[in-house]
Amino acid sequence: MKTLETKELVVKRGRPVVRYALTDEGWEVAARVREVAAARGDVPKIENASSNGLGSGNYRIGSTSGSVLLGNNFGSNTGARSTPAVGHDADNFLNQLRDTNSFLGGAGSGGASRSSQPPAHRPQGGNSVILLDDDEEDNEAPAQVQSSVKREMDNEYKDIVAEGEAMSDDARLPDFRPIRLTPGTFTIELVLDNREVRAKTDRDYLQEELTKKGIRPITRAMELGDALWVAKCKQPSWLSRMGAEGDEVVLDWIVERKRLDDLIGSIKDGRFHEQKFRLRRSGIKNVIYLVEEISMDQSRLQRSEEMVQSAIASIQVVNGYFLKKTQKIDDTIRYLVSMTQMLQKMHEGKPLHVVPTNVLTANNYLPLMKDLRDKKPEVGHHISYPAFSSLCSKSGMMTLRDLFLKMLMVTKGVTGEKAMEIQKVWKTPREFIEAYEQCGSGAEGRRKKIDMVASRLDHLVGRKRFSKQISQKLAEVWGDVQV
Repeated sequence: MKTLETKELVVKRGRPVVRYALTDEGWEVAARVREVAAARGDVPKIENASSNGLGSGNYRIGSTSGSVLLGNNFGSNTGARSTPAVGHDADNFLNQLRDTNSFLGGAGSGGASRSSQPPAHRPQGGNSVILLDDDEEDNEAPAQVQSSVKREMDNEYKDIVAEGEAMSDDARLPDFRPIRLTPGTFTIELVLDNREVRAKTDRDYLQEELTKKGIRPITRAMELGDALWVAKCKQPSWLSRMGAEGDEVVLDWIVERKRLDDLIGSIKDGRFHEQKFRLRRSGIKNVIYLVEEISMDQSRLQRSEEMVQSAIASIQVVNGYFLKKTQKIDDTIRYLVSMTQMLQKMHEGKPLHVVPTNVLTANNYLPLMKDLRDKKPEVGHHISYPAFSSLCSKSGMMTLRDLFLKMLMVTKGVTGEKAMEIQKVWKTPREFIEAYEQCGSGAEGRRKKIDMVASRLDHLVGRKRFSKQISQKLAEVWGDVQV
C-alpha cells in the first residue's frame, strides 16, 4: 500500500480506522488495468450492489476471492474520491493493481489507450470511490511498472500545448483574460523529483526528512529541475472549469540540484550545458543552482577545480542564476524548508494569475511571458503544471533553432553565446551549410571556408569573439574541410 501512496494512486483517510481512496491518477491506472484485462478476457465481474443496502449509486467489483465497493459521495478537499465506511475485502483488486506490470505491458503493445473520457466502468452521474484496506505489506513496484506509468504520464502531458506557428519579430501575441485564483483557494506545495535520493540504499531520505520538518513534498518524475513550487488548488476541478489542466499552478522558482561529483561529470559529458539551455527555455524567472560540496578525492578535485570554478562563474554571470552552496544533503533539506516557508508567506495572501492553456504554444510561450513581465511586472503570470511539463518535454520544446544551437555547441569552444551569434547570421543549419558551399572549392575555397565565421563575426569582442581555431573547427564539421 505504501507504494500506491508514494505513486499518488491512493490517499489515506481516517483515524484510528485507516481507509484508502483512489485518486484521479489511481482511477486511470485502474481503468487501464481493467481495459487490458477485458482484452485478455479476464474481466472482474461488475454487479449492482444496491441489494446490499448501499443505494443505486454504488457498484461492486467482485470475484470469488474478494470485492471492492464503489460509492458516490465526494470528499471535502483532498482531490480524491471518498465514501463512508463500506467494503472491507479488497485483496483481489489490490492484487490486480500490483500485477500492473503484465497488464500495462499488454496495454503498451495492444489495445488499451488513454482517453480523456471517463472509463467505461466508472459510474456516471456521481463522484465515485474505491476504498482499499491496508491488510498486507506490499513490495516495491517493479521497474517495468514505473516506466510504463511514466510513459503514460509523458503521453498525457506531451500534446497539451501545441507547437504553433513560428513567431516572427513583429508577430502579434494573443490577447486573453487570465484565470484569477483568490487567496485561500490554494496552498503552496514543494514538488520534488522522485529520482532525487541520498543513496541507492536510502531513496526516501529527502522526503522523510522534509516531512519531519513540516513540509510534505509532492513527489513525481519531473521533466525539468529537481524541485519546484506549485500553488495547489483546494478544489481540484477549479482550473479545468476555467481553461487550464490539473489542479496545480507552477510558481516562478525552480531548483537544479547537483552534488559536486555530479557537476563535474555533467560538465564533461555535456549535460551541464543542455540543462542550462533547458532551464532558460523553461520560462521560469528564478532559477536556483544548488551545489552540494560533498567530500571528494582531493586529486580528482584538484584536476577539476578550474573547470568547476569556470562553470560556477558561468552560472552566475552568463546565465544570471542564483547559486546556492551547501555542505551536505541535510543543509539542502533545511534550505528547501526555508524556501517553501518563504514562498508560502509570499504567495498565499495574494491572488495568482494563470494564463489559459489554449492561448499557449511552444513558439509563443517565451515571447508571451516576456511581454507580460515587461508590461505588468507587478502582476505575476503563471501556467498550469501539465502545460509546463508539456512545454519542457525535450521533444515538444525543441524547435529547429534550438536544435541548431545544440548542434553548434557540440563543437569544442563554441559556447551558448557564440552559437547564438552564429544563428543571428545563419538562421538554420541549411543556411549555414549553403554559406560554406558558396565559398567554392579548391585551395581558395578551403581558405574562405576556414576564415568564414571568424571574418564575418570579427566585430565581436570578449567571450563572443571567434578565434581562427574555432572557425577552422566549424569549417571542418559544417564545410567538409579536410585537415
